[in-house]
This record gives sequence, C-alpha cells and structure tokens, in this order.
Amino acid sequence: MNLPVYHIDTSVILADMFEQFDNAVLPKLWQLSGMKRKFYVVFSSVVFGEVVKVLKESPPQRMSIGFEYLRHLFQWYNIGIYTPEARTFKAVRELEEVDNRLESMDAFVLASAITAKAQKFITLDSDFLNVQLKSYVRQNYNLTIEEPSL
Repeated sequence: MNLPVYHIDTSVILADMFEQFDNAVLPKLWQLSGMKRKFYVVFSSVVFGEVVKVLKESPPQRMSIGFEYLRHLFQWYNIGIYTPEARTFKAVRELEEVDNRLESMDAFVLASAITAKAQKFITLDSDFLNVQLKSYVRQNYNLTIEEPSL
C-alpha cells in the first residue's frame, strides 16, 4: 500500500518542539503517521539542518530539550528524512518566479517537497500561504500547502 506523503516544514517541527502550537494537533499528526499508518511523514535534510541550526544557536537547556525531542520523534514514529535531488534546483527557480517574495531557503524547502512527490506540505510559515503560490503548486504538482490540522 502506497501511503500519501506529507512533507513537514521547519516551522512545524520547531513549534511542536518548543510547544508554540496547539499541543493536541502535532502529536496526533505524528501518531497518525507512525502507529496508524494513515500517511508517511517526511522532511528533507535541509529542514533537518535548519532545525539543528536553531538548536545550535539556542541556550543549552533549550538545545537539550530540542535534541531530546528529535530523539523521541525518530525513536517512536515512522518519519523519513531524505536528501533533495539535483532537479530540486530547477523547481526553486520556478517557485521564485511565481512568488518573488519567497526567500531562497523557503523556495528550496518547498521545491524539495515537490521533487519528493509529497501530496501535502504542512507549514506554519505564512510565506507559504500566499494564495497564488498555493494555487500554482496545487495545479502544477498536485501538492497542497496547509497548516497542521486533523
């Protein structure tokens, strides 16, 4: 059985890690991926790098909490990490043409989700919630950009 792929953005991981979002939604998202096998959660090595960078720049106690969170996430849930393919760079240029306000790293993360053939891109970052951008990726890549929900 091929499960739908949900690509998780850095903003979602950090919000859950530091409890900055409705605490019931994100753990349920991980559970539906892990135990219930409703979809497959992935994030790119770029997202993982962004999370580690934030943790490295954090005070020691917050860094410790963050790395413990990651350990728990990988130990208990079915979450994949992948390295973006070379064709991701073409998608980055395309996305930057569609929305020139999109920062390069954000474009790279979204392009990674596209080339990973994700069905959903889950984010809390308002830069991705631009109507024109959402419409473009839905029509051209069958990728839905949305905030975490159940």
